Amino acid sequence: MDKQRTKVRNYFSPVPVVLFLGALCTASVGLACEGERQIRTFQEIEGELQEIDLGGDMPGNILFRCPSSVGDSTLLQLRNFLSSLAGTIDQQRRLRRAGQTGYPTHGAASGDSIGDYGRLSTFASADYNNVDRSRTTLGQGLTQDSFSFTWGADYRLRDTLFLGGTLNLLSSDTDIDDNLGSTDVNTIVMGFHGSQYWQNDLFLDWLATLSYSDLDIDRTDLAGSYKASTDAWHWSAELSFGHQLSVNRWRITPIARLFYMRGQLDGYTERVVSQFGDPEVADKQSHNLTMFDLSLQTDYVLLANWGVVIPSFKLAYERDFSGTSSSSGRVLTTQETLHIFYSGETDDPDRNTVMARLGVSAQFQRGLSAFINYQHLLGHDYFDRYHIGAGIRYEIPLGFAGF
Repeated sequence: MDKQRTKVRNYFSPVPVVLFLGALCTASVGLACEGERQIRTFQEIEGELQEIDLGGDMPGNILFRCPSSVGDSTLLQLRNFLSSLAGTIDQQRRLRRAGQTGYPTHGAASGDSIGDYGRLSTFASADYNNVDRSRTTLGQGLTQDSFSFTWGADYRLRDTLFLGGTLNLLSSDTDIDDNLGSTDVNTIVMGFHGSQYWQNDLFLDWLATLSYSDLDIDRTDLAGSYKASTDAWHWSAELSFGHQLSVNRWRITPIARLFYMRGQLDGYTERVVSQFGDPEVADKQSHNLTMFDLSLQTDYVLLANWGVVIPSFKLAYERDFSGTSSSSGRVLTTQETLHIFYSGETDDPDRNTVMARLGVSAQFQRGLSAFINYQHLLGHDYFDRYHIGAGIRYEIPLGFAGF
């Protein structure tokens, strides 16, 4: 065993003692997580791996690394975007349909202004998401800025049935606190949606998506700097069931929504971009997310000579049924017979949160409408998030291009 320990110490001998002490001191002031990843070390002896205890020989830059935030960066981007995509699609169509069938109109808000246009509609929107995650025992603190653009269309098969699709482009930049790295994620999402309405003002909305993400990863510790690239695939499905209640110019809409997302982040190997360092080989990660929410939206109609203005407020209770996610891999060493493996889990999700949204939409003449929304996450244990979105919708007139 003494011989084995000597081999291990020889591997770490180029690492300065100052680096190790600096890692311990930095961890105590908050550069690393309060908890540690699970580290297991093995020595290859006569072709077999035997677990060993490095004790004080383990460098602090390995011992005190937090569980990877790369998977969190991808999930944050997709979850925040998809949570608002269905609402962006359905809100405009629903308010447009309400303007045609349920609201009082006069002046420019009547007749061909908001009236019976064609079966085909096209729409576009742009969104900005900001997320601030506090550092916890099992997770790094981070800030994410995300931008997205959506273009889509839907077709009214009959007065109560709509089908359509969207093309969505997402780009986000996630910065880890204390200058410990960043992750840039670019994602393309294909979406397919539909809505069914009934005469008693009940409705059912559905949305299915398939997404591909490209990630560029930068990481820094006290030993060096590293870069990596990888990919991720996700798919999601959701159903929303609601009822529109009209009282004069008020419209109150309770909605129940079930959302599920599943996907995988491919493994990757870091490369050292500094003079020294201990790069990692990360294993692939599986992602599962299940959400249920109950919301209540209130709209009020204001009539104008040029159309209709509809301010709205929505409050949603969100329940997260997901479990924790985990990351694992190994640290590359200069000694081929030494193997260092790590694993770590993320924090338990905050099961109960509230989302508040305030917005206004406008119905103009000749089939044109527009909206702007602001929403904020309330009551989360370690996330702060707000979202701003704006978009337009155009209904192609009857008889145009055969529609």
